[in-house]
Amino acid sequence: MAKFNEIKVGDIVCHDGQVARVMEKVNISMENPHPIIRIVGPTIDSRLHPTNVQLMEAIELPQLKVGDRVHVNDIPKYERPRTDGIWLPDMDDFIGKDYIVKELWDHPQLGHLAKLDDWWFRTYHLSEISKYDII
Repeated sequence: MAKFNEIKVGDIVCHDGQVARVMEKVNISMENPHPIIRIVGPTIDSRLHPTNVQLMEAIELPQLKVGDRVHVNDIPKYERPRTDGIWLPDMDDFIGKDYIVKELWDHPQLGHLAKLDDWWFRTYHLSEISKYDII
């Protein structure tokens, strides 16, 4: 059983024996009387109260800055939902390639995002490329 403040977008959790990633986190508001997280995995896409999951892995987010060069890691299809307002089909072409971070945004619901060209990516899908990695 996890607490809302212990979980961040990108973390890996378990719900009813299914491992999933936290994709959204919505705090209490006028529209939401209870905190809610959205989790997705190979066979699950659910919105539920954080106490219904167990934290499996607290991921370490890359510490990015505008101007950093990043690599877009492989992103499972289930982590590319067309319904969240972030992922669009044209973004599939970015996977496996390197880009410069143009802008950063700590979104209250979707977590840390980085703008690459004209698209926003979740930072846990990115790896920073150090100057020493470029040959």
